[in-house]
Amino acid sequence: MLARRQTLRYRAAKFMRRRRWPLAISGALFLTVAVSLMFAWSQQRHALHEAERSVRMQSFLYSLFKMANPTYTGKPVATVPEFLRIGMLKLPDYIHDAADLREAEIGLAESMFESGSLDDARAAFARIINSASAAGALNDLAEAEAYAGAVEFERGNIEAGRAFSAAALKVSADGSVSLRVRVLSQAYFAFNEENNGFRSDANLQLLRTAVQESRDGHLAARDQALALFYLASDLDLRGRGLEAKPIFQQLLQLYADDPLALCDRSEVYGWLAWLENTSGNMAGSLPLFQKAYQGYVQCAGPASRGALDELPYWADALIRLGRAPEAVRMLEEAMPAWRRVLNGSTDQSEMLYFLARGYIAMGRFAEAEQAADELLRLLTGKLAGEDRSIGTAHLVMGEALAGQQRYREAAPHAKIAVDLLVGSAVSSYARLLGEEAAHLDRQVQAKLR
Repeated sequence: MLARRQTLRYRAAKFMRRRRWPLAISGALFLTVAVSLMFAWSQQRHALHEAERSVRMQSFLYSLFKMANPTYTGKPVATVPEFLRIGMLKLPDYIHDAADLREAEIGLAESMFESGSLDDARAAFARIINSASAAGALNDLAEAEAYAGAVEFERGNIEAGRAFSAAALKVSADGSVSLRVRVLSQAYFAFNEENNGFRSDANLQLLRTAVQESRDGHLAARDQALALFYLASDLDLRGRGLEAKPIFQQLLQLYADDPLALCDRSEVYGWLAWLENTSGNMAGSLPLFQKAYQGYVQCAGPASRGALDELPYWADALIRLGRAPEAVRMLEEAMPAWRRVLNGSTDQSEMLYFLARGYIAMGRFAEAEQAADELLRLLTGKLAGEDRSIGTAHLVMGEALAGQQRYREAAPHAKIAVDLLVGSAVSSYARLLGEEAAHLDRQVQAKLR
């Protein structure tokens, strides 16, 4: 592939790693929810005195935890999505001002998105968009539309995602919208356009603008990091890894003093590992991939999207080092969790791509064909037709068929791979894939003569 594909995942600042596994209502979860709700509560402008606010917030949290108690739910533990769903239902009982309620709902809806509850998040953002639009609350409208776009991209609804992102960008240009939301909307719009194959110089310039405005406006470090991350990611997508690398290193420094940024640091380590891998330093990338993966396991769990996302790129380095059996074993063990998390999204389709490559390296061509077929079905109709990911899927399908001496069937896949991978190559790694596609095409044509 040309680069690590991305979607709007991990959290609000790109690192939106969804956590679907059951969690006990632990101190960590209490802290996460309580801090989020207390922040939302603190935004009230027209409500009660501080002392009464505090009492009502305590009542809200007590009620929330009571509803999540096993004696209420009938379950030994409550999952994060269940917990957030209860919170969303209970909020109106404690926050009566419409604007304050909307802000609190945005916070919980974003947490739903981050926890992987896409259906809940989708419904919540739809309600928030309607409320904000009716009230003329442009700041809330832009933020909700930006996240609604992220939800649609996650679900594989590219056109709907583009429409929401474009709407958020347009609304965010209004002077009443906060700088934080404007930067968020700019970054989400530009990167999603780039990441889904709709690239333009205007998108790259918009990302640079978002970075500059976040700095000039002295936004919080984590808000500046959002714009920096998307800029670095886009530079890598464009084959400009040398420009991206120092930005990722700068992000590590921004997160160094933040005890809550372990997942963020893990994401950056993964990108630095990928840059080492694609520059030819496969062996040097392995400890960085391991650090990224272990960080995600610690902060989110082995079945989290963050942890799962590192495995295929780690596997690529292993395959290129001649350790395909190790790579395949790692990916096969992760596939059950991957299938639970994927839910029809193109996100992390690389798991299938690199699994197919591992099978091909081992001569297991029938299994490679199965993985490539699933990959093509997953991507078709969900990305721009000229997206390089489509080309790489056809490449592994062609190689799998050729490996079984089914050259006539392999021929159209080889041609598509050449068309999509040769002319668009902008990095040494991408050019290697283009050469691989051209070699496959020549091999197939020779066999058909």
